[in-house]
Amino acid sequence: MRDFVSGLERDLVAAAARRSARARGRSLRTLPLVAAIFVLVGASAAAGTLTVLRGSPIPAPREENAGPSQTPVPGSSRIAPMRAADPGGGPPWALRVARSRTGLVCSTVGQVVDGEFGLVGLDGRFREFSERSVDGCGRTRRNTVSLAGERVLYARRAADVRTVVNGFAGPTLRAAEVEAGGTKHPVPVSADGEFVHALRGYPEDVGVRLRLRFADGHVENYPFGTDAQVIVDPLGGPAWKTQGAQFDGAEPVCVTFQPARERRNMPVSPAACGIADVRRPRGYWFAVRRLTRTRGATTLERGRWVGPPRTAVWGSVGEDVRGVAVAGPGGRRELTIIPGRRFLAIFPASVDPSSLRVELTMRDGRVRVERGDTNLVPPTRSG
Repeated sequence: MRDFVSGLERDLVAAAARRSARARGRSLRTLPLVAAIFVLVGASAAAGTLTVLRGSPIPAPREENAGPSQTPVPGSSRIAPMRAADPGGGPPWALRVARSRTGLVCSTVGQVVDGEFGLVGLDGRFREFSERSVDGCGRTRRNTVSLAGERVLYARRAADVRTVVNGFAGPTLRAAEVEAGGTKHPVPVSADGEFVHALRGYPEDVGVRLRLRFADGHVENYPFGTDAQVIVDPLGGPAWKTQGAQFDGAEPVCVTFQPARERRNMPVSPAACGIADVRRPRGYWFAVRRLTRTRGATTLERGRWVGPPRTAVWGSVGEDVRGVAVAGPGGRRELTIIPGRRFLAIFPASVDPSSLRVELTMRDGRVRVERGDTNLVPPTRSG
């Protein structure tokens, strides 16, 4: 028998310990850059880890560690002409492009201060990047993107976190657009096809999507931080994800949700549990509730809700259910049934749970409409 909440607590503690150990090993206490998400289209490998020396330029990894494919040819680097405004009023962001010893195109995200390319650290000091520092390198491709990604720069405060969308797509690139938080942002493109755009926050929290249009009219779309299993918060808070839990035996099966990016003392919803044969699940069950701060011991029934209140609909459907939608004061919302047959919808706490209708489209075309908690059972443990 597995206790879901206890297992979650253990995982969180272990993750925190691993991150603390990594931070000590990298000596990155003076920089906001402690992790990155960078998607390399046609890339050969990721670049080496940067190490910061206080008061000194930021050195690059040794060539024997980075390899020739990730080591720029001396003198080949140039800073692209576009500048992306920092959403917090800091120095502008830019993209540096170079050629590796094996002929790959390499790019690096940084800030420009007095013509120098580097990064402002948590101590407010600017440090210049070595010319050999790169985020990643990839094969140059014609009439399509060669490098496209996002650089995520951590900070002590969530409001100071930056996501920098950037890339290189060659001279046939005509337009770039970044969508975040439901707002579309046109992004300037250089004559050589470079682009860079800075956003506040983590990519999954704002749902970043990149759209590129080329000279022949074809369009390429790249989702960064968006996924069917990640639900953007309606009020701009951390994104959410569901988790499934099953005790020994076939029943019950429980669904909870929590922030997509795990952290200490994060909120965890109560469990919505139902009876299901996991070999071929049928039917449906879900909770429709307003969640507010809980006190006392954490249990599956109570969850552990901290932070701002939310109204939510979460649960699971069987294979006989083709689609799920929630209708309410803000209109009708089609939900994604994610792997594990789970679903989740998040609303502001001002939305009354009793005003929401859950519409379930069955495989035979019939539509069933439910309100409130439906087909739930206690998370009883077998044995």
